[in-house]
Order: sequence, then structure tokens, then C-alpha cells
Amino acid sequence: MSWTDAPDGIPAPPDREPRARMSRGKTLLFLTIGILVPLVIGVGVLELLFGSWVRVDPWEAANRLNIIRDRHVVYQVGNLYGPGTESVVYSRDAHGLRGGCKEPGKIRILSVGGSTTDQRYIGDGQTFQDRLQQRLEKTLQRPVCIANAGVDGHSTFGHLAAFDHWFPRIPDLKPAYVLLYIGINDAGLRDQPNAGFDDPTGRRVGVWAVIKERSAIFAAVRKLSFVVTGLYTKKAYAGHALRPPTPGEYTETALSPGVEPLIARNGEAFRARLEQLLEKTRALGAKPICVTQPHRFVATTPEGVKGTANVFEHQGRFYNGLDYATSLQVLNGVMRTVCPQAGGVFIDIAAQPFELADFYDPVHLTPTGAVRLGGYLFDAFAAQGVIAGL
Repeated sequence: MSWTDAPDGIPAPPDREPRARMSRGKTLLFLTIGILVPLVIGVGVLELLFGSWVRVDPWEAANRLNIIRDRHVVYQVGNLYGPGTESVVYSRDAHGLRGGCKEPGKIRILSVGGSTTDQRYIGDGQTFQDRLQQRLEKTLQRPVCIANAGVDGHSTFGHLAAFDHWFPRIPDLKPAYVLLYIGINDAGLRDQPNAGFDDPTGRRVGVWAVIKERSAIFAAVRKLSFVVTGLYTKKAYAGHALRPPTPGEYTETALSPGVEPLIARNGEAFRARLEQLLEKTRALGAKPICVTQPHRFVATTPEGVKGTANVFEHQGRFYNGLDYATSLQVLNGVMRTVCPQAGGVFIDIAAQPFELADFYDPVHLTPTGAVRLGGYLFDAFAAQGVIAGL
């Protein structure tokens, strides 16, 4: 007898399919809740423990300066240097410094600058600071600690912020000298901080902005993304490229119209920031050493000095290598005058000869370039009495 033939009074069979679907739906719902609730609770606990929600992070302002701390990264650099140097190790200690200084109180020279000071793609032990330290230690027959405080993308705006928000976080920091390897990131008519690099105080508004600023998870993601940024991503002016200019790329023969007043104004603004840097250096108990930098945006050709095109942008307009070189010369002249007046040392590295093989792009040095720079600095230290102050 089928259910359809059942006599009156006998109940119809249950509809099992809807109940089965309901049962599966409830199971899925409970599983989802069982996974999401512990996950949300776990994230909340991590945020409370490590985020800046209920406590003030003393490194908060420094973190907004893109200071990398306690990192050990291997970079693949075969495309920069060719066979023989496939990778390099890049390390930063818990205080955000490169170099082998285990105790901040023993730092004798603190080097400050942008990416050309940081030297992200030159390995530990091979930076110009390392080469200079090796020469000094051999001469003095004792340890000499040089710390690298270079930060990719920083101009003098960022260097000033570092004195206010980074260096006070480093315990017992009392260097004898502060080496200011600066100018490269200021020559491109820098009239304001480089957004995302130089300004630690510009707080964004909005709920999402506050979450990203205070969240421990977002902080970890920012640090990781900053560390693994590839060579193909331009993060700031003087960004990393894959090669220096070729002879055929030196095409510009004159300054851009109207650039000279802009260069003069940029030089005066740089002078004001440099004077502040020198004052902060002296307040740290150190003597400043101002150092100029070489670059490959201009070259001497049979037809005269020429520059590359489209070196930097300012207010929607591109300027060439001759513009850049002229601007940098003005900044170098400011350092030549202001640094000795403040009781500091001036070293004109830009006047020293460098080879094409010393650069992997227009401004960043190769390991051989770092050796050459370290040697020039050592010679200048010896000639100007810096070694005696160590």
C-alpha cells in the first residue's frame, strides 16, 4: 500500500527534504559562528594588547616616519649588480638603526639621510658607513661604532622629524658626530614634506583612518609592505631604478624656463631647515658633518654638459637633469657656508670622481661605490681632524 492509498485517519508521511535542508543550514550557521566568534575575539585581544587603543605607543610618531625596526630581510639584487651578487641581507635593530652597534651609548657617528644613506640594496657590512668604520678601526686600533639612520624617502623635513620623534626613543644616544648626507631629496624643489614619509604629525580624519593608525594589524602590514617593496615601485623622489642613464639619454642642453627663481627660493628654505638640523645636532651633544652627494643626472659630452629629461616634478611640471644639478649645487653651497659657521665640518664628496660602475641608478651607489665613498670620507676625516674627536 502506498502512502497515497492510505485509508482515512492514517497520517501522511513527514516531509523529510525541507527538514534536511533546515538541518544543514543550521549546521552551517553554527559552524560559521563557531569560527568567526573566536576569530573576532582573538583579533580583539591582539588589538588590545598590541594596538594603540588603550595605551599610548611611544613609537607612534616615529612609525609614521616609516622607521623600520627589528627586521632582517634578504633582497634579490642580481638584476642590479649582475652575476656574483645575487642577494644581500638588510637588517635594522630594535631602535631602527643599521650597523653593528649593539649599545646605542657607544655610537660615535650617527649618519642621517635618505635612501642614499640607508642603502637598502647594499648588504650588511658593505655600506659606506661600514667601509668607513673599518678604515677608522684599523687606524685607531679600537672599535668605532657608526650607526646608519638613513630612511628611504626622507628629505630634511623627515630628518628634522627624526630628531624630534625618533632619536629621543633611542636610549643613551650621545654620538660625537652626526653625519648629514643630505640634499638629494631636497633638490627637487622641496617646499613641503613628502607625503607619507616626512610628516609624523599630520593625523588623518575619519573612522577608517583612525582604525588604520591605531590598529596593530595594520601597523604590521605597513611594516611588512614597506620592507618588501620591490625595485619597480617608486616610493619617493630619488626612487630606485635599475640602471644609470645611458649616453643617449643626456638630451637636455638648457635650464627650464622660469626655474632659476624656484631654485633660489628652494635654497633659502633649505637653509632654514639646515640651520634647524644643526641646532638639533648640537642639542644632542654632537658636532655636525655636512656631506654633499654625487649623482648621474648630468654628464659631460663632446657637445658640452647635458642633462636627462623629466628628472623631477614640481607643481605639475617636469624639470630636467640640468635643473636638478643646478638646484643641488645651490644646496651644496648652502652647506658649505652654514655648516662651518655652526662649528661643523663640510665635506664636498660631490666634487670627487666616481665611476659609472659606482652607481646602479642615477643616485644610488653599488657596493664598489660604497667602498669609494667610505674611502673619500676617511681621507676627509683625517684631513679635517674628525678622527681625533673619536
